[in-house]
Amino acid sequence: MAAVSVDASDVVEFAKQMPLFGPAIVEREIGGAMVEAGELIRREAMMNANTFANTGTLKNSIRRRVFGTGFSRVVEVGVGVEYGAPVEFGTRAGYTPPLAALELWVRQKGRPGPAGDERAAAVKIQRAIRAKGTKAQPFLNPAVDDNMTEIEAILDRALSVATTKIAKIGR
Repeated sequence: MAAVSVDASDVVEFAKQMPLFGPAIVEREIGGAMVEAGELIRREAMMNANTFANTGTLKNSIRRRVFGTGFSRVVEVGVGVEYGAPVEFGTRAGYTPPLAALELWVRQKGRPGPAGDERAAAVKIQRAIRAKGTKAQPFLNPAVDDNMTEIEAILDRALSVATTKIAKIGR
């Protein structure tokens, strides 16, 4: 996973000179920028996942969460299904994918086993994946990497807006 860092130390120090409102302005602008950047990553990851998504479950499980307080905020974009990492990074032989996810895929693709048994078909696929592994199908890391310039611009813009607001109020 790629990391984004912005040096906001000058803005933070400037904000602390105006203790009644400066820190709150910076916190609000940083928080908003983190939400915006996280949403950009989430949307891009969903579009990337859509190119190979079979059932839509993985794509629809992609979520954004901002946590932290004050000047320390983190945005996390991740998936809510157990097979997200194996799809992103691929697997080596020995990995056993969840049978329920494979059964859903078989049902939606209309590929039942020899006797029309979806479970039997899913078990056969599961065994093949366990024997051979799978290729990586990155969707989340490219969403960060391909948008790094825009993410940095969002964060820089937030710091600039905070500085301008503090300067106007401090006059």
